[in-house]
Amino acid sequence: AILFSPEPQNFKETKDNSHLTVYARFVSWLRDHVAAPFADFMQKSRWPLIMLFIMLYKLGDALAGKMTMPFLIQTGFNEGEIANVVKFFGFFATILGAFAGGAIVYRMGIIRALWLGGILQMISNFMFSFQAMVGHSVPFLSLTIGIENFCSGIGGIVLVAYLSSLCNVAYTATQYALLSSLAVVGRTGISALSGFLAERLGWSEYFMFTAAAALPALVILFLVGRRESENLRI
Repeated sequence: AILFSPEPQNFKETKDNSHLTVYARFVSWLRDHVAAPFADFMQKSRWPLIMLFIMLYKLGDALAGKMTMPFLIQTGFNEGEIANVVKFFGFFATILGAFAGGAIVYRMGIIRALWLGGILQMISNFMFSFQAMVGHSVPFLSLTIGIENFCSGIGGIVLVAYLSSLCNVAYTATQYALLSSLAVVGRTGISALSGFLAERLGWSEYFMFTAAAALPALVILFLVGRRESENLRI
C-alpha cells in the first residue's frame, strides 16, 4: 500500500540541488534531514521532560521482563511449562492487549490512555511478587503472565501512539527514530542492573521494586500531561 501511494503534494521535495557540489548537497541534506528535525522537536515546551518520560515509561515493565525467565526457572517451572504459558499463552495476551490499547487511545485520548497504561503496567508487576509467594503453580502462572502481558501490550501501543503524535509530519522518519530509540534506552540500558538488584532484594521484593520503578514516569506525565493534551490532536 505504501509503495503504490503517492506522496502528498505539499510534502514533495521541491529543491533542485543538481547544480551544487557534492559537499554542498551533503551539507544541505544534513541541515534538512538531521538538524531541522531536531531543532523542530526542541521547540516543544518542556521537551527535555518529554524525552525523559519516553525513556522511563516502560522501565518497570522492562525490569520485570528482563528477569522473568531466571525467576521462573528458579521457581521450578520446566521448559515445557514455560513454553506453553509464557511463549504461547503470553503471546496472545500481548496481542489482545495491543488491540485493547488501540481502543483505549481512540476512546480516551492519548494522555489519559498513557495514565491508564502506566498504572496497569505498574499494578501487573505485583503479580510476579504474588507468584514468588505462591511458588510453582501453572494455573497461577497463567494468570500472572496473562495479566502482565495484556497490560504490557496496552502500554506499548499507547506509547507508540504518543510517539507518533509528537512527530512533525514533515520530519516523521527522523523524529520517530529519535523518540523510539529513547524508549529503548530504559528497556536495555537501565534494566542491565536487573540481575544485580534481583540477587540483592530477592524475587518478591524485586518485583515490588519494578512496580515502583513506574512511578517516576507517572510523575513526569503529571507535569507535562496538561500542556501536551492541549497540543495533541488526538
